[in-house]
Amino acid sequence: MVRPNQEKVNFKQVDLQDPKVSKSLKESFTKIKQNFPQGDRPINILGGSLPRTYLRGTKKDINSGQQTSQKTIEVLAAYYQLLIKPDGKEKILSNEDKKVIFIPQGTLFEIPFAALYDNQAKQYLIEKHTILTSPSVQALDMLHKRQQKGKLNNKVLQNKDWLILGIEEAKPKKLCSQNVQLNKLPGAKQEAKDIASVLFQGEAMEEKTEAAVRQKMPQARMIHLATHGLLNNCEEDAEVPGAIALDGSGEEGENNDGWLTASEISQMKLQAELIVLSACDTALGRLTGDGVIGLSRSALAAGSSSAIVSLWKVEDYSTAFLMKEFYTQLKEQQSKLGKLDKAEALRQAMLKTKNYVDKNTKKKIYSEPYQWSAFTLVGEPTTQLEKR
Repeated sequence: MVRPNQEKVNFKQVDLQDPKVSKSLKESFTKIKQNFPQGDRPINILGGSLPRTYLRGTKKDINSGQQTSQKTIEVLAAYYQLLIKPDGKEKILSNEDKKVIFIPQGTLFEIPFAALYDNQAKQYLIEKHTILTSPSVQALDMLHKRQQKGKLNNKVLQNKDWLILGIEEAKPKKLCSQNVQLNKLPGAKQEAKDIASVLFQGEAMEEKTEAAVRQKMPQARMIHLATHGLLNNCEEDAEVPGAIALDGSGEEGENNDGWLTASEISQMKLQAELIVLSACDTALGRLTGDGVIGLSRSALAAGSSSAIVSLWKVEDYSTAFLMKEFYTQLKEQQSKLGKLDKAEALRQAMLKTKNYVDKNTKKKIYSEPYQWSAFTLVGEPTTQLEKR
């Protein structure tokens, strides 16, 4: 654990093989696995961390009206105990910490840290802390320096700096010589319209082809793409898996096939402060000792200071609500504070989504962790803007 402005770095190590520690953890996970839903992806393969897979598996229960909260809480509380309070006594994170940067390894990159649950305080971790992740300390330092050197990064955002696109019915060409069935996403289109309205009383980008998006991306400082995301590439061992669904165009070539792949993004020269990939599974990819190789890593490699990506197949309407709240927070920060704190904006958006009460039913309709905790911020959290 590294605290800012401290010369001394404190390391806290817990032996998970210690009988006193492992006994309660083993009992917790045994109980959880007995009632574990199969979901749509088995455990222990790519994208198979326990809490992530469990939360994905709750979607059917939520849609059928069944109560899933207690099962979900058990999973999230067990991981809170494992990662935040492993010895059962002292928490690794103190109450004084406001912003926490997790640097995970391996499958820990797939943990929804925001949703980890403190059974004693009856709070999710996001209710206590602002959270983001980074592939490494070196990457965090590199991204911070990159942003400081950026020529436009401290300028107040103008309408021309935005690329906002939401696609209700993407029409890419065949992927790996096969047709891919994509459901309509009415929430994605509405999401883009709402964000554009919140930001500059304007309209979202209408042209949906890959060629048009690729042309616009290098000039944009803030990029938001709401559409379908695919984790799979043509080959299972693809070097950089992941793709975003857009529209194909008449020209031949993979640059016009409607699939904006992680490999293609990594080869761009971007100046974006933030790329939001508001689609399914955009935080995932090939797990290595150096983190996840996929869409988020490609965005950072291409020049973006940060990315917001998802850990599972997100729900259409709760995601649209969350994203509108996120950009509302950013707009208020720019006008009132003279900065963009992307991590804090995401935190507030999650909390507002979690606590939103529907006017008609008078009930919280997005309260399940599945609905509000899928997205994570990777990279540089804050942009300090110059005074007008």
